[in-house]
Amino acid sequence: MNKKEILERNITNNTESFNFDMQLFASAPSPKDLMIGAGKVFFRLWDSLGNPLVRRHMGNVETLNLTPTIEKVQKMSSMNAAKEVYAEAVKSMTYKLTLTLDEYNPYNLALALYGEAGVETQEEQLVTDELYTVNLGSPISVPYKNITDVVIQPLTGSPAKVGAAKSFAQVGNTSGTAIVTSGGLYSGTDSTSYFITVAKANSTAGTITDATFTYRKGSSMESAPITITGTAQTLAEGVTVVFAAGTSGQDLVAGEIYEIKVTPANNKYVPGVDYILDKTQLRGGIITIPDTSNIPDGQKVRVSYKVPEAKYPKIMGGTAKKIEGDLLFLGDPSHGRPYNLEVWHVSIVPTGDIGLITEEWGTFTLEMTVLSDRENHPDEPFFKLINVA
Repeated sequence: MNKKEILERNITNNTESFNFDMQLFASAPSPKDLMIGAGKVFFRLWDSLGNPLVRRHMGNVETLNLTPTIEKVQKMSSMNAAKEVYAEAVKSMTYKLTLTLDEYNPYNLALALYGEAGVETQEEQLVTDELYTVNLGSPISVPYKNITDVVIQPLTGSPAKVGAAKSFAQVGNTSGTAIVTSGGLYSGTDSTSYFITVAKANSTAGTITDATFTYRKGSSMESAPITITGTAQTLAEGVTVVFAAGTSGQDLVAGEIYEIKVTPANNKYVPGVDYILDKTQLRGGIITIPDTSNIPDGQKVRVSYKVPEAKYPKIMGGTAKKIEGDLLFLGDPSHGRPYNLEVWHVSIVPTGDIGLITEEWGTFTLEMTVLSDRENHPDEPFFKLINVA
């Protein structure tokens, strides 16, 4: 008679059958029965009325422990001095599941933060000229996420300025009599000076078109010599200079320097200089204003930007009155027998920290109390653990 025939025969034999059937699955001591566990964990949340919702995979669960706690009450004998244990009975029986989770998805985090998962909707829009007061070193915070195309402008703009050409340095305390004037429309973005140096003086008084000059912006490199024309000559960024002959004496002195101060138009501030657009910070609507910004401290500014259409999963922490559901574990051990665990009813309590800044892979822990479901499972009110090999 083979095992199948023996099993079928003994199904009808109640207690004797049960004892014998279990012998079919027993084995002598064997390393095959050692366990290095692994598997997949599914949890199904219940609504406030106890109706099951959608069963979800909890991702990589680092550890899953099932812990029984059996509390007993003892009766001590009073019939002799030894006071031996005379009787013992079970006072209470509880089971707990402890899970260490790795995956920070909204569903898992809602369980870990005793809250609910939801969606925050953001509508696409173009925001123009919102007023903010600047505090140097502090950010501007707007109430949207992942903003783009940020432009910051002064409350009231002012045009660019090109200052008058003034003698900056003379040679031997001698200044030429030529007239040097500035002009043009400055298109640069920084406040600075252009320095014009007479490279070669004119050789005939009253005639300056055989002279040359060079120029530099701020501390930049000197230009190549440029022949003077006596008409407006463009330096750079829209700045012009005109040399006109004087009325007497030597008109230009070699080595003499003239300065033209320039100020940019104050119609918009410069990203990367006056304000910082960091992608990570823009996710939260943060625009950094550095201490070195050209925006005056306490100045009101106009801020414009684009808001993308988006839906963001969110966790509303601490909003759940209770978290209950059922759990399914499908074992796939590295070594040992595969077991499936079905737990009919659990109540969740988060424990430990939710690591948001970590040096290692972040984890968080859930503790589940196994509740009795004798009404629906009278013979196995807590759970069943099935060897499915």
